[in-house]
Amino acid sequence: AARGPLRRVRVRLAPSSLQIALVHGKPDGWRPRPNPDPPPRDRQDWIEGSFRFDSYDTALRELLALGPDVEILLPIELREAMRKTATRLSRHHRT
Repeated sequence: AARGPLRRVRVRLAPSSLQIALVHGKPDGWRPRPNPDPPPRDRQDWIEGSFRFDSYDTALRELLALGPDVEILLPIELREAMRKTATRLSRHHRT
């Protein structure tokens, strides 16, 4: 299958998740944001930047692999897709 154009996805993530991504090389193409928005109070140490992906499907899979310590900021459509995926996961894990 042909690969689409590379897309940048802006995220905020915990330093430990960034370390995992950098060591494993996935997601690829980390670029810190030069003037990040202030993080929420409960995540003061989180870092804002972007990763590069060939598709939104790849972005969703690779960011989901980082677990709960990543937040998609932009694009909004991908943020919504992550929210829907997390909702489905929580339904599967109800006791």
